[in-house]
Amino acid sequence: SSSEEAAIALKQSASAGEYYVLCRTNLFLGDYYLRTGLYKESLEYYGNAVSVAKEKGLKGINSLSYY
Repeated sequence: SSSEEAAIALKQSASAGEYYVLCRTNLFLGDYYLRTGLYKESLEYYGNAVSVAKEKGLKGINSLSYY
């Protein structure tokens, strides 16, 4: 399923240091869980994207997260 594939992408991008992909995957999972009605999980993934983006200085991620 798509959540399983995203979990794999999270692990691979974190280990490879691909922080933009890591943030985008967190955003995808935030959207996924929002659509399925799991709001707590959705907020966790959005928060993860924001914290990684702030830590690594990535632009554009925060606005997508808060949108």
